[in-house]
Amino acid sequence: MTPHWLNPLALAGLAAAALPVLIHLLKRHRAARVPFPTLRFLTDSRAAAVKVRSLSDPWLLVLRVTTIAAAVLAAAQPDVVTSWQRAHQDRLLSRAIVVDTSSSANAFDRRRDDAVAIERRADFVVELRTERTGSSLCHAATALLEGPVARHEIVVISDFQHGTIHDAEIACVPDDVGLRFVQIGEKQAGTAATSLVGFPVEGRATEQRVEFEGSRTKVTISDREAGTALQPRILAAPDQAPAVAQLLRAVAHAGTPALPANRPMTFIFPGGPAPAATPLRAPWMIAAVVAARQDEALRQAVTSRPAAEASTLFPAWTPVVRSATGVPLISAAADGDNLSVSISTEPPDVVALAAMRAFVTAAATAPDWGELEVEAIPASQLKTWTRAAGPIPNDRFRSTPPGDARWLWSLALALLFAEWIVRREKPATGRTEARAA
Repeated sequence: MTPHWLNPLALAGLAAAALPVLIHLLKRHRAARVPFPTLRFLTDSRAAAVKVRSLSDPWLLVLRVTTIAAAVLAAAQPDVVTSWQRAHQDRLLSRAIVVDTSSSANAFDRRRDDAVAIERRADFVVELRTERTGSSLCHAATALLEGPVARHEIVVISDFQHGTIHDAEIACVPDDVGLRFVQIGEKQAGTAATSLVGFPVEGRATEQRVEFEGSRTKVTISDREAGTALQPRILAAPDQAPAVAQLLRAVAHAGTPALPANRPMTFIFPGGPAPAATPLRAPWMIAAVVAARQDEALRQAVTSRPAAEASTLFPAWTPVVRSATGVPLISAAADGDNLSVSISTEPPDVVALAAMRAFVTAAATAPDWGELEVEAIPASQLKTWTRAAGPIPNDRFRSTPPGDARWLWSLALALLFAEWIVRREKPATGRTEARAA
Protein backbone atom coordinates (compact mmCIF):
# COMPACT_ATOMS: atom_id res chain seq x y z
CA MET A 1 0.00 0.00 0.00
CA THR A 2 1.67 3.19 -1.19
CA PRO A 3 0.19 6.61 -0.26
CA HIS A 4 0.63 9.62 -2.56
CA TRP A 5 -0.16 13.18 -1.56
CA LEU A 6 -1.56 15.50 -4.21
CA ASN A 7 -1.27 18.57 -1.98
CA PRO A 8 1.48 17.75 0.54
CA LEU A 9 1.85 21.38 1.68
CA ALA A 10 -1.53 21.08 3.41
CA LEU A 11 0.03 18.66 5.91
CA ALA A 12 1.50 21.70 7.66
CA GLY A 13 -2.03 22.29 8.95
CA LEU A 14 -1.57 19.39 11.37
CA ALA A 15 -0.06 21.95 13.72
CA ALA A 16 -3.60 23.26 14.19
CA ALA A 17 -4.40 20.05 16.11
CA ALA A 18 -2.56 21.58 19.09
CA LEU A 19 -5.18 24.33 19.43
CA PRO A 20 -7.85 22.17 21.14
CA VAL A 21 -5.21 20.90 23.58
CA LEU A 22 -4.23 24.45 24.55
CA ILE A 23 -7.85 25.47 24.88
CA HIS A 24 -8.62 22.54 27.20
CA LEU A 25 -5.51 23.26 29.30
CA LEU A 26 -6.34 26.94 29.67
CA LYS A 27 -9.99 26.37 30.37
CA ARG A 28 -10.98 27.80 33.81
CA HIS A 29 -12.14 25.21 36.34
CA ARG A 30 -15.01 26.49 38.45
CA ALA A 31 -15.13 25.04 41.99
CA ALA A 32 -18.46 23.62 43.07
CA ARG A 33 -20.21 25.67 45.76
CA VAL A 34 -21.12 23.68 48.86
CA PRO A 35 -23.22 25.45 51.57
CA PHE A 36 -21.85 25.12 55.14
CA PRO A 37 -23.83 26.05 58.27
CA THR A 38 -20.64 27.17 60.03
CA LEU A 39 -16.89 27.49 59.32
CA ARG A 40 -15.61 26.84 62.84
CA PHE A 41 -15.08 23.15 62.23
CA LEU A 42 -12.85 23.79 59.07
CA THR A 43 -9.07 23.65 59.54
CA ASP A 44 -6.49 25.70 57.67
CA SER A 45 -4.64 24.01 54.76
CA ARG A 46 -1.49 25.06 52.94
CA ALA A 47 -1.93 25.73 49.16
CA ALA A 48 0.31 23.69 46.86
CA ALA A 49 3.23 25.59 45.31
CA VAL A 50 2.53 24.08 41.89
CA LYS A 51 -0.87 23.04 40.79
CA VAL A 52 -0.99 20.41 38.07
CA ARG A 53 -4.03 21.00 35.96
CA SER A 54 -5.46 18.01 34.17
CA LEU A 55 -7.11 18.20 30.75
CA SER A 56 -10.79 18.92 30.95
CA ASP A 57 -13.23 16.74 29.01
CA PRO A 58 -10.65 14.30 27.51
CA TRP A 59 -13.16 12.56 25.23
CA LEU A 60 -14.31 15.86 23.79
CA LEU A 61 -10.67 16.82 23.28
CA VAL A 62 -9.98 13.58 21.41
CA LEU A 63 -12.94 14.23 19.11
CA ARG A 64 -11.80 17.76 18.33
CA VAL A 65 -8.16 16.81 17.67
CA THR A 66 -9.21 13.89 15.46
CA THR A 67 -11.63 16.08 13.51
CA ILE A 68 -8.92 18.66 12.74
CA ALA A 69 -6.43 15.94 11.78
CA ALA A 70 -8.94 14.27 9.45
CA ALA A 71 -9.76 17.61 7.77
CA VAL A 72 -6.06 18.44 7.28
CA LEU A 73 -5.31 15.01 5.81
CA ALA A 74 -8.31 15.36 3.49
CA ALA A 75 -7.04 18.77 2.32
CA ALA A 76 -3.69 17.12 1.51
CA GLN A 77 -5.64 14.84 -0.89
CA PRO A 78 -4.09 11.41 -0.25
CA ASP A 79 -4.30 8.70 -2.86
CA VAL A 80 -3.48 5.20 -1.66
CA VAL A 81 -2.38 2.67 -4.26
CA THR A 82 -3.26 -0.77 -2.97
CA SER A 83 -1.76 -4.04 -4.11
CA TRP A 84 -5.13 -4.87 -5.68
CA GLN A 85 -4.99 -1.69 -7.78
CA ARG A 86 -1.42 -2.44 -8.88
CA ALA A 87 -2.34 -5.98 -9.88
CA HIS A 88 -5.37 -4.72 -11.81
CA GLN A 89 -3.44 -2.04 -13.72
CA ASP A 90 -0.52 -4.38 -14.40
CA ARG A 91 -2.99 -6.51 -16.36
CA LEU A 92 -3.83 -3.55 -18.64
CA LEU A 93 -1.79 -2.90 -21.78
CA SER A 94 -1.51 0.48 -23.50
CA ARG A 95 -0.04 0.21 -26.99
CA ALA A 96 1.28 2.82 -29.40
CA ILE A 97 1.34 1.71 -33.04
CA VAL A 98 3.86 3.54 -35.24
CA VAL A 99 2.80 2.98 -38.86
CA ASP A 100 5.31 3.63 -41.65
CA THR A 101 3.65 5.61 -44.48
CA SER A 102 6.74 6.12 -46.65
CA SER A 103 6.52 5.31 -50.35
CA SER A 104 8.46 2.07 -49.93
CA ALA A 105 6.09 0.89 -47.18
CA ASN A 106 3.04 1.92 -49.20
CA ALA A 107 3.88 -0.90 -51.61
CA PHE A 108 2.77 -3.29 -48.85
CA ASP A 109 -0.34 -1.37 -47.83
CA ARG A 110 -2.54 -4.49 -47.60
CA ARG A 111 -0.13 -6.28 -45.26
CA ARG A 112 0.31 -3.07 -43.31
CA ASP A 113 -3.44 -2.64 -42.75
CA ASP A 114 -3.79 -6.27 -41.63
CA ALA A 115 -0.93 -5.83 -39.16
CA VAL A 116 -2.47 -2.64 -37.76
CA ALA A 117 -5.82 -4.38 -37.27
CA ILE A 118 -4.13 -7.18 -35.28
CA GLU A 119 -2.07 -4.81 -33.10
CA ARG A 120 -5.11 -2.72 -32.19
CA ARG A 121 -6.22 -5.53 -29.86
CA ALA A 122 -5.13 -3.85 -26.66
CA ASP A 123 -6.82 -2.08 -23.73
CA PHE A 124 -5.71 1.36 -24.95
CA VAL A 125 -4.34 2.18 -28.41
CA VAL A 126 -2.54 5.22 -29.84
CA GLU A 127 -1.80 5.19 -33.57
CA LEU A 128 0.88 7.37 -35.22
CA ARG A 129 1.24 7.41 -39.00
CA THR A 130 4.54 8.84 -40.16
CA GLU A 131 7.19 8.67 -42.86
CA ARG A 132 9.95 8.89 -40.21
CA THR A 133 9.48 5.90 -37.92
CA GLY A 134 12.66 6.39 -35.93
CA SER A 135 12.05 10.02 -34.98
CA SER A 136 8.45 9.13 -34.01
CA LEU A 137 9.46 6.74 -31.22
CA CYS A 138 9.90 9.60 -28.73
CA HIS A 139 6.46 10.99 -29.65
CA ALA A 140 4.93 7.53 -29.21
CA ALA A 141 6.51 7.14 -25.77
CA THR A 142 5.25 10.58 -24.72
CA ALA A 143 1.73 9.74 -25.90
CA LEU A 144 1.78 6.56 -23.81
CA LEU A 145 3.02 8.33 -20.68
CA GLU A 146 0.25 10.92 -21.01
CA GLY A 147 -2.37 8.18 -21.29
CA PRO A 148 -3.89 5.87 -18.66
CA VAL A 149 -1.78 3.94 -16.16
CA ALA A 150 -0.97 0.55 -17.68
CA ARG A 151 1.92 -1.46 -19.04
CA HIS A 152 3.21 0.30 -22.15
CA GLU A 153 4.34 -1.07 -25.48
CA ILE A 154 5.35 0.45 -28.83
CA VAL A 155 4.83 -1.56 -32.01
CA VAL A 156 6.52 -0.36 -35.21
CA ILE A 157 5.03 -1.58 -38.50
CA SER A 158 7.39 -0.91 -41.40
CA ASP A 159 9.58 -2.38 -44.11
CA PHE A 160 12.55 -1.09 -42.05
CA GLN A 161 14.77 0.44 -44.68
CA HIS A 162 18.34 0.74 -43.51
CA GLY A 163 18.90 3.98 -41.60
CA THR A 164 15.27 4.65 -40.64
CA ILE A 165 15.86 3.73 -36.96
CA HIS A 166 19.00 4.39 -34.92
CA ASP A 167 20.23 3.46 -31.44
CA ALA A 168 19.79 7.05 -30.22
CA GLU A 169 16.10 6.94 -31.13
CA ILE A 170 15.69 3.61 -29.32
CA ALA A 171 17.36 5.13 -26.24
CA CYS A 172 14.64 7.81 -26.18
CA VAL A 173 12.09 5.16 -25.13
CA PRO A 174 11.93 4.44 -21.34
CA ASP A 175 13.27 1.04 -20.32
CA ASP A 176 9.91 -0.19 -19.00
CA VAL A 177 8.18 0.47 -22.35
CA GLY A 178 8.15 -2.61 -24.55
CA LEU A 179 9.28 -2.54 -28.18
CA ARG A 180 8.20 -4.80 -31.03
CA PHE A 181 8.89 -4.58 -34.75
CA VAL A 182 6.53 -6.00 -37.37
CA GLN A 183 8.10 -6.48 -40.80
CA ILE A 184 5.52 -6.01 -43.55
CA GLY A 185 7.74 -6.72 -46.55
CA GLU A 186 10.98 -8.47 -47.22
CA LYS A 187 13.53 -6.04 -48.59
CA GLN A 188 15.08 -7.84 -51.51
CA ALA A 189 18.52 -7.00 -52.81
CA GLY A 190 18.18 -4.68 -55.77
CA THR A 191 19.35 -1.44 -57.26
CA ALA A 192 18.15 2.13 -57.19
CA ALA A 193 19.43 5.20 -58.99
CA THR A 194 18.89 8.92 -59.24
CA SER A 195 20.46 11.79 -61.15
CA LEU A 196 21.50 15.21 -59.92
CA VAL A 197 21.77 17.92 -62.57
CA GLY A 198 24.07 20.83 -61.81
CA PHE A 199 23.60 24.53 -62.46
CA PRO A 200 23.71 25.07 -66.26
CA VAL A 201 26.17 27.52 -67.74
CA GLU A 202 26.93 28.25 -71.40
CA GLY A 203 24.60 25.48 -72.52
CA ARG A 204 26.33 22.75 -70.50
CA ALA A 205 25.55 21.11 -67.16
CA THR A 206 27.18 18.55 -64.90
CA GLU A 207 25.19 15.41 -64.15
CA GLN A 208 25.85 13.12 -61.21
CA ARG A 209 24.28 9.71 -61.46
CA VAL A 210 24.09 7.93 -58.08
CA GLU A 211 23.44 4.18 -58.09
CA PHE A 212 22.80 1.98 -55.05
CA GLU A 213 23.42 -1.75 -55.25
CA GLY A 214 23.40 -3.64 -51.96
CA SER A 215 25.97 -2.02 -49.68
CA ARG A 216 27.74 -0.33 -52.60
CA THR A 217 27.21 3.21 -53.87
CA LYS A 218 28.40 4.24 -57.31
CA VAL A 219 28.61 7.86 -58.47
CA THR A 220 29.19 8.73 -62.12
CA ILE A 221 29.89 12.37 -63.06
CA SER A 222 29.48 13.44 -66.66
CA ASP A 223 29.17 16.62 -68.66
CA ARG A 224 26.15 16.98 -70.91
CA GLU A 225 24.05 19.55 -72.67
CA ALA A 226 21.91 21.69 -70.42
CA GLY A 227 18.78 20.77 -72.35
CA THR A 228 15.69 21.93 -70.47
CA ALA A 229 17.57 22.79 -67.28
CA LEU A 230 16.26 26.13 -66.01
CA GLN A 231 18.67 29.01 -65.50
CA PRO A 232 17.75 32.09 -63.46
CA ARG A 233 17.27 35.41 -65.20
CA ILE A 234 19.90 38.07 -64.44
CA LEU A 235 19.06 41.80 -64.55
CA ALA A 236 22.14 44.04 -64.38
CA ALA A 237 23.68 47.04 -66.07
CA PRO A 238 24.73 46.41 -69.70
CA ASP A 239 28.43 46.94 -68.93
CA GLN A 240 28.27 44.15 -66.34
CA ALA A 241 27.70 41.35 -68.90
CA PRO A 242 31.24 39.88 -68.58
CA ALA A 243 30.98 39.98 -64.80
CA VAL A 244 27.60 38.25 -64.93
CA ALA A 245 29.00 35.46 -67.13
CA GLN A 246 31.89 35.01 -64.70
CA LEU A 247 29.43 34.91 -61.80
CA LEU A 248 27.35 32.16 -63.45
CA ARG A 249 30.46 30.05 -64.03
CA ALA A 250 31.47 30.46 -60.38
CA VAL A 251 27.98 29.45 -59.22
CA ALA A 252 28.14 26.30 -61.38
CA HIS A 253 31.65 25.39 -60.17
CA ALA A 254 30.45 25.75 -56.55
CA GLY A 255 28.29 22.63 -57.01
CA THR A 256 24.97 24.46 -57.18
CA PRO A 257 22.06 22.32 -58.43
CA ALA A 258 19.81 23.28 -61.31
CA LEU A 259 16.55 25.10 -60.67
CA PRO A 260 13.32 23.09 -60.95
CA ALA A 261 11.23 24.02 -63.98
CA ASN A 262 8.35 25.23 -61.77
CA ARG A 263 10.49 27.54 -59.59
CA PRO A 264 11.85 30.38 -61.75
CA MET A 265 14.11 33.04 -60.23
CA THR A 266 15.35 36.50 -61.15
CA PHE A 267 18.45 38.14 -59.66
CA ILE A 268 18.62 41.91 -59.84
CA PHE A 269 21.87 43.86 -59.49
CA PRO A 270 22.47 47.65 -59.29
CA GLY A 271 21.67 49.22 -62.64
CA GLY A 272 19.22 46.51 -63.63
CA PRO A 273 15.49 47.21 -64.10
CA ALA A 274 13.41 46.30 -61.08
CA PRO A 275 10.26 44.30 -61.99
CA ALA A 276 6.86 44.84 -60.46
CA ALA A 277 6.99 43.25 -57.02
CA THR A 278 4.41 41.88 -54.61
CA PRO A 279 4.88 40.37 -51.14
CA LEU A 280 5.88 36.73 -50.92
CA ARG A 281 2.95 34.33 -50.88
CA ALA A 282 4.03 31.01 -52.43
CA PRO A 283 5.22 28.50 -49.80
CA TRP A 284 8.32 27.53 -51.80
CA MET A 285 9.40 31.19 -52.02
CA ILE A 286 9.02 31.69 -48.27
CA ALA A 287 10.92 28.46 -47.60
CA ALA A 288 13.73 29.60 -49.93
CA VAL A 289 14.02 32.93 -48.09
CA VAL A 290 14.17 31.19 -44.71
CA ALA A 291 16.84 28.74 -45.93
CA ALA A 292 18.91 31.57 -47.45
CA ARG A 293 18.86 33.48 -44.16
CA GLN A 294 20.33 30.43 -42.43
CA ASP A 295 23.01 29.78 -45.06
CA GLU A 296 26.37 29.92 -43.28
CA ALA A 297 28.42 30.81 -46.40
CA LEU A 298 26.14 33.77 -47.11
CA ARG A 299 26.41 34.96 -43.52
CA GLN A 300 30.20 34.88 -43.63
CA ALA A 301 30.27 36.73 -46.95
CA VAL A 302 28.06 39.50 -45.57
CA THR A 303 30.12 39.74 -42.37
CA SER A 304 33.31 40.23 -44.37
CA ARG A 305 31.80 43.17 -46.26
CA PRO A 306 32.55 46.45 -44.40
CA ALA A 307 29.82 48.71 -45.83
CA ALA A 308 26.89 48.83 -48.24
CA GLU A 309 24.74 51.40 -49.98
CA ALA A 310 21.24 52.13 -48.70
CA SER A 311 18.45 50.19 -50.38
CA THR A 312 15.84 52.06 -52.42
CA LEU A 313 13.40 49.16 -52.79
CA PHE A 314 9.68 49.45 -52.14
CA PRO A 315 7.96 48.01 -49.01
CA ALA A 316 6.85 44.90 -50.93
CA TRP A 317 10.43 43.63 -50.74
CA THR A 318 11.38 41.48 -47.77
CA PRO A 319 14.90 42.01 -46.37
CA VAL A 320 16.79 38.72 -46.28
CA VAL A 321 20.30 39.70 -45.18
CA ARG A 322 21.46 42.98 -43.66
CA SER A 323 24.91 44.45 -43.26
CA ALA A 324 26.49 45.16 -39.90
CA THR A 325 25.01 48.67 -40.07
CA GLY A 326 21.48 47.34 -40.64
CA VAL A 327 21.32 48.14 -44.37
CA PRO A 328 19.52 45.42 -46.42
CA LEU A 329 22.06 43.80 -48.73
CA ILE A 330 19.68 41.18 -50.14
CA SER A 331 15.89 41.42 -50.44
CA ALA A 332 13.25 39.20 -52.01
CA ALA A 333 9.79 39.68 -53.50
CA ALA A 334 7.37 37.88 -55.80
CA ASP A 335 6.80 38.73 -59.45
CA GLY A 336 3.92 36.44 -60.31
CA ASP A 337 5.27 32.88 -60.15
CA ASN A 338 8.81 34.21 -60.19
CA LEU A 339 10.97 34.78 -57.10
CA SER A 340 12.89 38.04 -57.52
CA VAL A 341 16.04 38.56 -55.46
CA SER A 342 17.64 42.00 -55.26
CA ILE A 343 21.38 42.06 -54.49
CA SER A 344 22.91 45.42 -53.56
CA THR A 345 26.45 44.44 -54.60
CA GLU A 346 28.04 44.18 -58.04
CA PRO A 347 28.09 40.74 -59.75
CA PRO A 348 31.83 40.11 -59.12
CA ASP A 349 31.32 40.49 -55.36
CA VAL A 350 31.53 37.37 -53.18
CA VAL A 351 28.16 38.29 -51.64
CA ALA A 352 26.53 37.90 -55.07
CA LEU A 353 28.05 34.42 -55.47
CA ALA A 354 26.98 33.31 -52.01
CA ALA A 355 23.46 34.72 -52.46
CA MET A 356 22.85 33.02 -55.83
CA ARG A 357 24.17 29.69 -54.59
CA ALA A 358 22.08 29.91 -51.37
CA PHE A 359 18.78 30.78 -53.11
CA VAL A 360 19.13 28.29 -55.97
CA THR A 361 20.11 25.50 -53.57
CA ALA A 362 17.17 26.34 -51.29
CA ALA A 363 14.70 26.22 -54.20
CA ALA A 364 16.05 22.98 -55.67
CA THR A 365 14.37 19.71 -54.70
CA ALA A 366 16.77 17.14 -53.29
CA PRO A 367 15.95 13.44 -53.72
CA ASP A 368 14.68 11.47 -50.75
CA TRP A 369 17.79 9.47 -50.08
CA GLY A 370 16.08 7.31 -47.48
CA GLU A 371 13.57 6.00 -50.01
CA LEU A 372 16.41 5.05 -52.35
CA GLU A 373 17.88 2.70 -49.76
CA VAL A 374 17.92 -0.87 -51.07
CA GLU A 375 18.94 -2.60 -47.83
CA ALA A 376 16.86 -3.27 -44.75
CA ILE A 377 17.74 -3.23 -41.06
CA PRO A 378 18.98 -6.76 -40.23
CA ALA A 379 16.55 -8.99 -38.39
CA SER A 380 19.24 -9.58 -35.75
CA GLN A 381 19.33 -5.84 -35.01
CA LEU A 382 15.54 -5.67 -34.69
CA LYS A 383 15.70 -8.63 -32.30
CA THR A 384 18.30 -6.79 -30.20
CA TRP A 385 16.00 -3.78 -29.88
CA THR A 386 12.93 -5.90 -29.06
CA ARG A 387 11.88 -6.08 -25.41
CA ALA A 388 8.75 -6.95 -23.45
CA ALA A 389 6.63 -4.41 -21.63
CA GLY A 390 7.83 -4.17 -18.04
CA PRO A 391 5.82 -3.70 -14.86
CA ILE A 392 4.51 -0.25 -14.05
CA PRO A 393 7.08 1.82 -12.07
CA ASN A 394 5.98 3.35 -8.79
CA ASP A 395 6.26 6.90 -10.12
CA ARG A 396 3.92 6.03 -12.99
CA PHE A 397 0.90 5.78 -10.68
CA ARG A 398 -0.30 9.33 -11.12
CA SER A 399 -2.93 10.41 -8.67
CA THR A 400 -5.78 12.60 -9.80
CA PRO A 401 -7.76 14.98 -7.56
CA PRO A 402 -9.45 14.45 -5.22
CA GLY A 403 -7.87 11.02 -4.69
CA ASP A 404 -9.12 9.34 -1.52
CA ALA A 405 -9.86 12.63 0.24
CA ARG A 406 -13.61 12.01 0.13
CA TRP A 407 -13.29 9.28 2.78
CA LEU A 408 -11.39 11.57 5.13
CA TRP A 409 -13.89 14.40 4.58
CA SER A 410 -16.66 11.97 5.49
CA LEU A 411 -14.78 10.99 8.65
CA ALA A 412 -14.24 14.65 9.57
CA LEU A 413 -17.97 15.38 9.18
CA ALA A 414 -18.90 12.32 11.26
CA LEU A 415 -16.48 13.37 14.03
CA LEU A 416 -17.82 16.90 13.94
CA PHE A 417 -21.34 15.56 14.38
CA ALA A 418 -20.21 13.39 17.31
CA GLU A 419 -18.48 16.38 18.91
CA TRP A 420 -21.71 18.38 18.60
CA ILE A 421 -23.67 15.61 20.38
CA VAL A 422 -21.11 15.42 23.20
CA ARG A 423 -21.20 19.19 23.73
CA ARG A 424 -25.01 19.11 23.69
CA GLU A 425 -25.19 16.40 26.36
CA LYS A 426 -22.60 17.99 28.67
CA PRO A 427 -24.68 21.00 29.95
CA ALA A 428 -27.60 18.69 30.77
CA THR A 429 -25.27 16.54 32.89
CA GLY A 430 -23.97 19.65 34.65
CA ARG A 431 -27.49 20.80 35.57
CA THR A 432 -28.35 17.35 36.95
CA GLU A 433 -25.29 17.40 39.20
CA ALA A 434 -26.14 20.90 40.42
CA ARG A 435 -29.68 19.84 41.36
CA ALA A 436 -28.31 16.79 43.18
CA ALA A 437 -25.96 19.01 45.19
